[in-house]
Amino acid sequence: MTESKPNGSPAEFPAEQPVERKRHWVRRFIIKCVTFYFVVAVLVAVFQRSLIYVPFQVDRITVADAGHLAGRTEHVTVVASVGTTLNGWKVRSPGERQRTILYCPGNAANRINRVSTLDILSENGSEIFLFDYRGYGENAGTPSEEAIAEDMRTIWNWLTTEQGIPPEEIVVYGQSLGGGVAVRLVSDLAAEQISPGGLLLVSTFSSMVDAASNRFPWLPVSLLLQDRFPSEDRIGKITCPILHIHGARDRIVPIGLGEKLFARAPKGSRNKVERKFVTLPLAGHNDILQSSREAFRAAALEFLAQVGRGE
Repeated sequence: MTESKPNGSPAEFPAEQPVERKRHWVRRFIIKCVTFYFVVAVLVAVFQRSLIYVPFQVDRITVADAGHLAGRTEHVTVVASVGTTLNGWKVRSPGERQRTILYCPGNAANRINRVSTLDILSENGSEIFLFDYRGYGENAGTPSEEAIAEDMRTIWNWLTTEQGIPPEEIVVYGQSLGGGVAVRLVSDLAAEQISPGGLLLVSTFSSMVDAASNRFPWLPVSLLLQDRFPSEDRIGKITCPILHIHGARDRIVPIGLGEKLFARAPKGSRNKVERKFVTLPLAGHNDILQSSREAFRAAALEFLAQVGRGE
């Protein structure tokens, strides 16, 4: 039976009010946004190491890939504790060896892409050992903070035992993510009263949490991140001379993060060489040699001339 008004016509039910429709739309929009945010956060958490580590994998790298440095380059290998063979290069100085550099590379590419930097660093009596991380170049395995730290310590032990190089003649070089690797290595050595000749950092960060938060400010990075590279908590233990070079136009690792790390470093060192921070006004993160080659070269070679000679 149809309900009727007193005059006999069917009852009219009120239509949904505009305010209610708007509230309903807003609720649906918020739910969609929250769901999207949650899905993105989960994907970043699951695939975070694919965002941090960007290896260029190849079947084989030879000394010929060192280009004009091929005549001074030899292939070297170290077997990591898990049985993974780490392939790398030893680049000899064109003159008499005065020090050794252990090169900790950044998060992308492989050693073929480091030739220009190797050329500069080897100028002033430095021989260089550069190993790709596991999972990079022709190396098997999967990179992570702990795995790389263990591998770098294996390489350090190989340099000081099998190669017979005194710790005070080794300068540890770390660029970008490699700065976090280098700080970890030198800090761990300091805890054992072992001090390298020096620590040369380029475009590196206070922590991976800070660097990732800069790239993804809308994500709860501090809750999600597994490989945290807390360099600012480690650098205070280091006793060797420190040089940090950073581009003022760096957008990937802003110079403020480099300055934050540098502020936590000891002012002096065991051989009285004070820490130094060099700003490259024209450089970004990946174009240092293109924009500021001579400034980088001058700062790096000046530092190397002061350290790593068994003082």
